[in-house]
Parts: sequence; C-alpha cells; structure tokens
Amino acid sequence: MTKKNEVRNDKKLNSYLNKKLLAASGFITGSIIALSPYLAKLLSPKTIYVTEFVGNNIQAATGEFSFKLQGKNQADTSWAKNADLELVYINQKSKYQVKSKIVYNQELDNFSTYIDSLLPGSIYQVQLVSPNNPRYYFSFLKTSQFFSTKNQVEKFSYYDLDNTTILDLGLEDSQNLLEEANLILYYKQVGTNKILTANGQIKGDKRKNALFSFNNLVRGQNYEIVDLKYYFDNPNSLFDLEISPLANRFFRPSPISGKIESLSQKAFGLNSALVEISLVLDSKKVKLSNNEKINLEYYWKDESDNYQFGLANDVDLIIQGSKVYANLDLSDIPGGAKFWISRIWNNSGSLSFRVDKKLWFISSPEVARIKTFVDGNNTSSFDVKFNDQSLLLNGKDIKINFFADDKPGKMLSTVGQVIGNKMLSFAKNLEKERHFTIASFEILGNITNFDQESSQKPTSTIFFSKNFDPKEKKFFTHATSAQIEGITIDKVSEDSSRISVVLDSADDFIKDKIATLYFKVAGSTNLIKSEARAFNISGNKLVLAWDLINLEPGTNYFIDSIGIADNNQEFVNKLYLNFGPNIYADQLNWTTRPAISSITYIKKSETAIALNIAIKNALEPLKSATIKYKELKPGGQTKTIKAQIESNTVISSLLIENLEKGLDYQIESIEIDNYKSSKGSNDILPVSKTISHAQRIFGVHAPLVIKSINNLKEEQTSAKLKVDFTPETYKAIGNNEVKLYYSLAGSSKLLSTTTKIGQNSQDSKANNQNTLEFSLSNLEIGSKYNINSIVLARKILGLNGEEETIERNMLFGDFTNKFDAKQQYFYTKSAIIEVGYDNSYEQRVIATFILADAKGEYNGKTAKLKYTLVEKNGDRQKASSAQAKQGEITAPIVGARIRFDITDLYKQGIYEINENSLEILDTPSASSKRAKRSLSASNSYQVSTFQASQTQAKTIPFKAKLLATKEKKQFSTIPKTANITSLSLTKRAKNEAEFEIEFGRDFLGANKEKSQNTEKLDDFLDSQKLKVRYKKFGGESQEQIVQAETNIASQKTNFKLKNLENGQQYIILGFEQVKHDDPKHPKVDIYLDDLDFYKDQIIATSAVIKKLEIDTSVERQAKVYLELKDGGRYTAGKKVSLEIEKIGENGQVQNSNGSNSNLKLEQVSLNGIYNFTFINLDKLAKYKIKSVKFEKQANQPKVRKARSLLASQNPFRSNISEFNAVFVNVQAEQVQEEEIELFEAESKNLEPKKHLLQAPRLPKSIKSNMNQLQQIV
Repeated sequence: MTKKNEVRNDKKLNSYLNKKLLAASGFITGSIIALSPYLAKLLSPKTIYVTEFVGNNIQAATGEFSFKLQGKNQADTSWAKNADLELVYINQKSKYQVKSKIVYNQELDNFSTYIDSLLPGSIYQVQLVSPNNPRYYFSFLKTSQFFSTKNQVEKFSYYDLDNTTILDLGLEDSQNLLEEANLILYYKQVGTNKILTANGQIKGDKRKNALFSFNNLVRGQNYEIVDLKYYFDNPNSLFDLEISPLANRFFRPSPISGKIESLSQKAFGLNSALVEISLVLDSKKVKLSNNEKINLEYYWKDESDNYQFGLANDVDLIIQGSKVYANLDLSDIPGGAKFWISRIWNNSGSLSFRVDKKLWFISSPEVARIKTFVDGNNTSSFDVKFNDQSLLLNGKDIKINFFADDKPGKMLSTVGQVIGNKMLSFAKNLEKERHFTIASFEILGNITNFDQESSQKPTSTIFFSKNFDPKEKKFFTHATSAQIEGITIDKVSEDSSRISVVLDSADDFIKDKIATLYFKVAGSTNLIKSEARAFNISGNKLVLAWDLINLEPGTNYFIDSIGIADNNQEFVNKLYLNFGPNIYADQLNWTTRPAISSITYIKKSETAIALNIAIKNALEPLKSATIKYKELKPGGQTKTIKAQIESNTVISSLLIENLEKGLDYQIESIEIDNYKSSKGSNDILPVSKTISHAQRIFGVHAPLVIKSINNLKEEQTSAKLKVDFTPETYKAIGNNEVKLYYSLAGSSKLLSTTTKIGQNSQDSKANNQNTLEFSLSNLEIGSKYNINSIVLARKILGLNGEEETIERNMLFGDFTNKFDAKQQYFYTKSAIIEVGYDNSYEQRVIATFILADAKGEYNGKTAKLKYTLVEKNGDRQKASSAQAKQGEITAPIVGARIRFDITDLYKQGIYEINENSLEILDTPSASSKRAKRSLSASNSYQVSTFQASQTQAKTIPFKAKLLATKEKKQFSTIPKTANITSLSLTKRAKNEAEFEIEFGRDFLGANKEKSQNTEKLDDFLDSQKLKVRYKKFGGESQEQIVQAETNIASQKTNFKLKNLENGQQYIILGFEQVKHDDPKHPKVDIYLDDLDFYKDQIIATSAVIKKLEIDTSVERQAKVYLELKDGGRYTAGKKVSLEIEKIGENGQVQNSNGSNSNLKLEQVSLNGIYNFTFINLDKLAKYKIKSVKFEKQANQPKVRKARSLLASQNPFRSNISEFNAVFVNVQAEQVQEEEIELFEAESKNLEPKKHLLQAPRLPKSIKSNMNQLQQIV
C-alpha cells in the first residue's frame, strides 16, 4: 500500500478530528483472540500479509472492500489467489460476527468483497481467514483492519402529553460522533406542501436518542418526516443524518381520549331506543369543538347467542360546560335485545373513547313466538316466547287479548305470568269449533323505570316481532265434548216415556248435527238405541227430545250415553255429550208404570181353580184388587172376587170356586185399589199389552200343559223352539193351530208365531214324542226374548155365521210336570251389530264395535282386532310393499262396546277387516294394548300364523252382511300435518338462493325395527308440489310466495328464490301445498318445529361489497377501507383477502419480477369492516383490484384467534369478552375460497373508473365512493 493510499484511508476513518481518534494499531491482539476458533487447529502456521486494505462506499449497513495479499514466497501468494477466503467482521461492542466471500480480480490483481448486513454507527474489526485451510494466518501489514459504519436513525416513536406530541428518535453511535449534536427535523402534514421544522438534541451514550415536541398538531392528521440534519456549533454547517428505510417516517397526534362515564336510557319503543351517553375526557386541558360529531358502534346477541353489530354515524356531541354527552336515538333495531357500546370515534380519528361493557341499554320486549294448544277439555293454552334479553318482563303479569273471528267486537282476555322470557296462559270455556285471533299483549302494571324528566309515558303494549309469523295469532277451538245442563224424563207410561235434554248455546257448534240416545234395562249389557233426533233451539238453549215407545212395563231403564254424529253418518259418534255436574245418577234412570205380565191357573178340584197373576211393578204400592170374570156362554153372568197383592207384584193362588165343569171363564178387569193407570183407570188389564186374550180365559176342564221348551237352533236373527206337551195336550191339539206369543226383553210389543202338527217334517218323526217346533224369524241379534204364552187356537162358527178363532191358554207345567222357569225365555246369537270409525285424528283411528250380547258370554273379556293395509298413499301397489302391512290391537269388552284406539298407522292409508278379524282372548280383560304391526322382515311368518290360526281362534261374529260395504269393512287415515326436518341452503348468489327441504321423520318413531330402507312418516307428500312463504328478515316487507321447482320426490324438494336483495337475510315463514282438486291429496298443515329458527329458517344471499374508501396519501402505499353487506354473516370470523394486480401501459396485467406477497392481504373481522394497507408499491404504476375473497371453512374458526386478529388490527375496539362467528345453514363445499362480488345496484358505474396512477409527487389523498369500488392506487 502506498503512502498516499494510507493517508486517504486514515482520513476516512478519522473524519472528525475534534473527537476521539482511532489508531490503526493496538487492535491486532484483540482480533486474534476473537478469531481463536479459526486458529485453534493450526499446526505450523504460514503467514500471508494483507496490504492496501481500502473501504469503498461504506454506508450505515453496507460496505465494499478491496485489498492485496502477499505471501512469504511465491507459492503462498499463488495459493491465495485460488483459495476459498472469507472476510470476518467483528462488531467491537457486541462481538457480533458476520462474514463475506472474497473474490479475486485477475485484471486488477486484487481481492474484493461486499457486505450488506452491518449495523449502523458501529466500529468493526476485520480479519481474513481461510476456513478450509487453517494453517494460513493473514496479517494486516501497514494498513488498518478497522472501520466504522455511518450513523443512521433506526426508528421513530411518538406519544402525547395533553396537547403536545413527543417524537422520539433512536440511533446507534458507537464512536460517539454525534454526542451533543443539535438536530433539525423537517416534516410536513400529509396532503400539504408546507415544510415545517422542529429542533432537538441528541442525548445518551452510545445508544442515543433525541426528543422533538410538537404543539397543536391537527389531531387525526398524518405527518411525514421529510429530512433530518444535524450540526454542532455552527447552525449554518449542517450535515445529513440518514434515516433507515425500515423506519416509519409517519406519525400522528393521538386522538383525544376519554371514556363513557354513564349511560341513561330515556325511552324505548317498537324496535327503537333513546339513550343518553355521558362522556368524560382523560385530560381537562383538552378542549373539544362545539360542532364535534362521533360515531358509535354497538352490538348485541341474537337468539343464537351470536354477536351482531350496528353503527350510528354522525351523532352530535353536546357540550355544556364540563359536561359532555350524546343522545343516541336508534330505530330499526332488534326488539327485546340488550345492547352494549363497542367503540366510539369520529370520522377524522381525533377522538377515541373507551367503553365499559357493564353499561348497556335495551329495546322494547316483543313477542317472538306463540304456540296454541287446545286439549280435550277445550282449554286453550298459550305458550308464548318473548324476545327479552334484559328479562324486563320476568315476573310480570301479561294479559292476552283475543277475539272470535265472527265476533271481532267482543274482546276476550286471559292473564299469565312471565317466567324468564316465557309465559304459559290458559283460556277456558271458549266457544267450541270457533276461529280466534290474538289481538295484543298488555303488561299489567308499569315496567319502565325512567327518570321523571323523561317524556316516555309508561308503556303497556308488547309489540310483535318483525319476524313474527302472523299465522301464529290464529287458533281454533275443537269440539271434543259438549255438556248437558239439564235432563227431564216425563210422560212415563206403562210402555212409553219422553227424554228431554238441554244444552247451553255455547255448544251451538253441534246444532247442525244429530243425536242418538243409548239406554238399557238396568242390569243388562245390551244397549237400546233410539232414533236419531235433530237439535231444536229454544231461546239461548239447545233442546233434544226423544219419545220412546214399546217399553216394557214396570222396568227400570238407565241412560247410557248420547252420541253426536253428522247427518250422513249416524253411527260414527265423534263425541258424546257430557252430563253436567248438576246432573246426578238418579236423574239418568226411570221406571215404567206397572202392568200384568202373566196370568196362569191350576185346577184345584172339579169346581175350583187357583189363579196366579204376576204384575211387573218396581215402584208403585199395590195392595188389593177386585177381579171381575164372566161366563163365556150366552147370557153369561159376571162375577167379582177380591184379591190381595203380595209384595206389590203378585196375586198368588187366588181360589175361585163354584165353577161349572166344561165352561170357560174370561177375566174382564183387574181393578186395583188406590191405583190409576196411564189411561186414568184403576183397571190395569187394558194397559197390559203382553197379556193375550187366551191368557185371560180359565176353567175347570182338563188343562193343556207344556212340559218343556228348548231352543234347538240359536241363530243371529232366528230361532227354532221345540215345545214338549203332555200326551193329553198333544192329543187335544189335533188339527188345530198352536200359537206362541213372545216379546223382546225390555219391550211391550207382543209378537207371535203359529204351527200345527205335521207342518214341519220333523214333527212327523217326533209324533211319538208329543212335540212341536216353532220357527221364529226377524229376531234382534244377541237379544233375550220372553215367551209370554202358548195357546191352542180353534176355529168355530159364530152366531153370526162367521168363522171365529178361540184361543185356549196352555199352562207352563202342573203338579206332575215341573216346568223350568228359565225355559220361558230364549236368546239369539250374539254378534257385532254395528261398527264405526272415527278418523278425525292423525295416524289414529278409533274403531267402535257395538256388540249385541244379551246372554253376556263376552262381557268382561278381551277382544283382539286384526287389520290389513290395502292401500297406502292412494296406491294399492305401495301397500303391498309397505313395511307394516298388518296390525293387531286388543281392548276390553265393556258392556256393549268394544273400543279400539288404533295408533301408529300410516298417515294416509286404507285398512281392512273381515269376518275373522275380531277374536276373543282367553286372558282376562286388560287395558287396551297398542297396535302391533308385522314388518316386512317377518311378514310371511305372521301371515301364515294368522291364516293357520283362524280355525282355532274363537271369533266374535258380525251381523250378516255388515261388512259387505267398504264403509264398514274399511277404515282410512287422513293426513293432517307434515314436519320438515331439514332445510339446507344448497346454492346462493348475489340475488338468488336455492334451498332443499326434507320431510325426514321415520315411520314408527323410536319403536321401529332397524331397516336399511326405513319408511318416512310423511311420504304421502311425494309427487305433490309445495309453495314457500318468506319475507325479508327484520323488515316490514310483505311476505312473498314461490312454488317449488319440482314435485316432492323421496320426501325432498327444492326451491329457488329470485330477485333477492344483495347480502340480505330472509326468513322462511312456512310452507303450503299448491291447491288442486285431487281428493287423494288432502290439505295438511306443514310444521317447522324440527328446525332451529335462527340456524335453519334464516337464509341469506351472498356477501357483497357495500362500501370502499381508498387513501393514497402516502407514497408507494394505499389504504383500503372495505365494508361488506353480509346479512348471512358468511364472512364473520373468516379470512377475507383483498388482492390487487399491476396494470401495464397497454392495459394488460403486468407480471411482477419479484414476490407478489405485498399484493394480497388478509384480515379477519366480525362486523364486516376491513382496513387493508398495501406498501412498497411501484411509482408511476397502475393497480386494479383483482379479487376480494373469503375463506370457506367447514368448521367454525376459533373465537380467540379471530378476536386477537381483530384487536391487533383495530386498536380502538374495546376488548369484548366473547365473540362467536355466526354461520347460516350452508352445506360445506370443496372450494376453499369464495369471491365477494360487487353491490349489484352500483356495478354498472365501476368499469370506466378502474385505473389510477401512482405518481412520484407529493402525496394526495383520494377517497373513492361506490363508483371506484374495483380500483386501488
């Protein structure tokens, strides 16, 4: 190295002679120690000298160095030119080492290197090494191995004290070259050209800093540091001080800070609230302008516990002395919600107030949902849910006002108490079969707690939510019963009565129906059915009356029930009248007047008989009677005899003497003392209709005697009676007819049949047996018949020459032939005489069988009914492939009724029974057991068992041809409801949404057998078309109706909603069938109870870009403010990316040579507001928004991560404790990102304004409106 170069190098290292100078010597030992790792392996070191070491263009972090090497011999010098050499840089303060590769330049015959990782303001010692050959040691000869980097400002920081902004700069100065230097800072307000200055002085040791004070900077404005210079003693001798490119040259005064001191709610109303917010500033020295406005962001939890945000812009600050407050007047906010303030700021950014999450306000509670149920007692229960997060209604009494649709002027009400946010209230004794409408809800008492200065009046009305379905205001009272207020039994005679009942007009829903009285003889099970009668209206009462005839005298009757049916379905009693609490059992029975039931006699001697007269009497006191009888001969006399009546019912062994042998006598009257018949006479004989003429005749001639009577053939409607006579009687019959008188038990109507010897083929064979057979037909099924008498009918020629019939009574036994009294009556075969089905319930049929069983052989036993599915959903083919083709159910036989409550049927099916369907079980009677069905897996087995058991099982027969019609042998189920189990949004766009619904409830419910192809409960809807009712969520818009795209198939169908608003939520109100005239598809109510209201019934169109602001005030930077309209909150808590692309002069996209990482940014937000800052953009370049996308995720992102990202990007947002992203029900897709498109209403104006220029001029702020949405600087 020449002397001249050494001097030049020394000058570079000692540029400030008045400071501490660095020598070129004295550091070698230290460097060798520092390089000990390289020297440790030296065995026999060789020395090579470094000469002419020169530092070129040494900056704060970079430097270029050149030097020459000289070995002790030519071999070492030549070796160095090809060796792998490194220059090691040792920071004298931190001992931090960096290194760079050495390059040999053959033309210049020197070595050079470049380093770009030095620390500013530091002293470095250098050492040359050969890492692959540690034997060589490099010694600096007559040249310095030290240098220093330039000083450089590394960073700026700033803070505020009242109205003063303090800027602090920091730099490294290991050489103390800038000790006590005076600094001049040049700065300007962004967007202006005026350069301002501030003075400061460097303080500290090697790590130095300087403070600059700025008074009365404009808050909310950005300031840029333009330049930085320093001097020592002479202000005119200025030196440049470098600023690191990594240092942020921008600063701004902090916003005026404060906090919410208190929050006072002045009023609330329908989706509105008035709140006074008191604010306090952190510094009393800070003053606010009188026209200051603020923005308030508030948030609340929706019904799914997800946070939603709202914004109130440009709210006036009211300044009264030291008091600062704002009146927040909100409208169109959710009802019944609890709100918190999340942040307060102004448009310029000069204000920032801290919030207190303990302070909140509310909106008026509102009715969210009403479910009305009407039970069997006609009690309407109202299950009401309120939107009331503040529990303002908790414990309050609420009155529900409602009216009958046909009487809107008459308001009814009921009261209930709110527990939490729910209320259950009941309304009893409403008119039945009536449609009602809920009009309003009122609070009983004042719930507001506002101060007296408020103008809010105490409110009592509870509003309905904007999302409330108006159909829930409607309810209908069913008619499951009607009550009898009074019952009258009058005009009671020996064989007739009148039954009258009175009902209140509240039950006038039955006025157009017919009623049938069912009654029976006390102690009997057989029901007697009256004729059906229509209702009469008398004043405000409903009246029914039945005139019953042919009753049995002296018999106690009991009213069983009164059935109500439609005019065309007399037997299908859908309800029965209830007897009111004022009607007692003794009012339901009556007794007919007494009458003679039989007259018999026994011969006592040749001139006397013992007369026996039985009186059918239950109540009346009968003690004595006068009997008049007459001789049956021309000029015959009438005689009288007194008789005593024993036990009010019998004249026993009354001896009548002095009778002429061979002469007949006829009883003319039986006059009872202190008795009047229904005809007003004391003679009981005229009202005794069951006494035949022959029974009134007696005499002392040889008696005709019956030994026994047997029922040979008991059938449903016929009987064959075999009567056995004594030989003398049989001989006396001769060719004359024998007549048998009989009557139905409980009836006074006298019936008869005749026969004669030889009339029946069996008689000729039985002549030696002295018997005759009587064939009886047209009998009542399952009934008891009394044999009143059997007489011999002889035809004689009367005095007038005409033929007359004289009947002679036969005796039932005598002293020698004892007659069993049980043989004096007989029964017909028991059977089912009527069947009816009530299918007014869904999936349920009540089958009622009326059993005629006077014998009582089935009473108290258990019956089993078997039935078969013959048609499903209007299709016989579907029935054959159904999983539940057959079923059976048991029920006890109670009296004359068998009532089967058949449940778990297909919703739309036709079932059939046959003559063998009703069996008797040997087990004791038990409560009704639910239907058991045979499923497909065991069909073949159960069918075969069923068929094989027909000959073994004891069945209850049916009345002949009863099941000949479909109405009797078949019962059907009619669907009334359907339940949607899922609603899935399958596709969405800016103004369209497609969704699919499914009716997925399984048939048989939890009791079903496992099957791969489980039948669905609502599969009857297949092939039908539906329509959907929907409206804008939270809005006042009218509901709209859209038909499904296709008919229902496999219990699914799809809907496509068009012309929807961008980024808007819509609520699905309900579904209905498209009306048509096909009777196979009855109208049903479609329920959404299986859906979650907020997760399933609310759908939304895709998120769109609603607002954009672009700020290009900083050179090579662009700040983008992005606000989305995302009612569905698809983007909440997810990464939203904004990507830009560079546009060339030809308008084509220009590929960048380097990384594109600075052209795509990502952020996470919960309220749809994003701030993106793009840096290091090229000057004189055009950029365009390439895309705005959000990351679609199958799972909800972690809340803490989303919240931390949000907090780091927005320092003004308060730390809200819990945020959850909201997800509208959307099926997961494979695509990981979805593009966010433009707000459709403004998109046509965007194309001409896409491109903006990044120019090398003083920064200029550009704000775009909706017309500059796709452009960025």
